[in-house]
Amino acid sequence: MKKLTLTLSILCFVVILAAFNPITNTTQPIEVSKEEIHSKMLNSINYFKSAKGNFVYSDNTGIEYTVDYHVKTKDNPSSVVTMNDHGEKSTQSFNEKSSLIIDHEKEAYNELAVPENFSKEMWAHLEKEDKKPKARYQKENGEKVYVHYVDPTQMGIAQDSLYPQSIAMGFLEDYDQWEITDVLSKENGGLHNLDTIVIEGTLNDYYQKKHSAKTFKLWVSKDTGILLNYEEYNDTGDVVISQITKSIKLNQNVKDRIAVPAVPKNYKKTEIY
Repeated sequence: MKKLTLTLSILCFVVILAAFNPITNTTQPIEVSKEEIHSKMLNSINYFKSAKGNFVYSDNTGIEYTVDYHVKTKDNPSSVVTMNDHGEKSTQSFNEKSSLIIDHEKEAYNELAVPENFSKEMWAHLEKEDKKPKARYQKENGEKVYVHYVDPTQMGIAQDSLYPQSIAMGFLEDYDQWEITDVLSKENGGLHNLDTIVIEGTLNDYYQKKHSAKTFKLWVSKDTGILLNYEEYNDTGDVVISQITKSIKLNQNVKDRIAVPAVPKNYKKTEIY
């Protein structure tokens, strides 16, 4: 009887303790500093092995195009990127042997041989570069210079999402002009099942004039620095420029070679590019 009484007492204690200590989500909060996410965006190519997906760019002047990409960064870097601008399609591809551009509208193509060890040498150079954001802002003859690092994959316009050096340098240079306004875990609102950092800020004078916009909002993959979405807004809060990722898959089939697109037999080789 005493044993039963003791057991019931322990059970009651556990129930009371549970009431005061409810089970909570054990997911650790995501923490990231401004410098960390800035650096990730500037050096994003270092943080993923492959990416396949697409995004849509549009602005209030009527420009709109879709970019489909498949990029492999390491072990024989290669890329296939197709841009579709209102039905006018062009494809560029790169591997260790050749660089190919196909203009489907003109039914033309251009192919160049890639120098031996080209990508290997570019990676060797890139890995020596300073990854700190301050290394990207220099001066020559008293003028500010933004330093772009090399792209061993030659991914072209896919850089706007996968290797967003230009936006990272131009939009995030002044840490007083932007804030991290939200941190979304992949389980709770993160885009495309990725932990996502949301950044909001004010454009500098150069971009305000160039883009006819005042403020911006970025959605950035925390672990890679890939720019998933971004929007720019005018004085009244209307979107004037946007880039939206429709799909993205990272680090899938990284051992496979990216298939080079075949040139249609009726297309003519041209040197005009």
